[in-house]
Amino acid sequence: NGQVDLVDMFKEEASCDTDNSGEIEITDATAILENYANTAAGIAAASEENPMDVNGDGAVGIDDATFVLTVYAELAAGMR
Repeated sequence: NGQVDLVDMFKEEASCDTDNSGEIEITDATAILENYANTAAGIAAASEENPMDVNGDGAVGIDDATFVLTVYAELAAGMR
């Protein structure tokens, strides 16, 4: 319908700020990738309620980092 849901957009942006710095930055995506690598290597345990799971699919993965980078780029370009 072409309408933007501002509440959903705010929730997306809030979930992307993984370090709670108040800004969505590349470091947020880096933290997600680090968490993903540590979990895959068995260094860290997987958790159902991991704040790094920004897309809410129940797992931390590359797609979460991609989502954060997409939101970051949209903010930088003034699209959000």
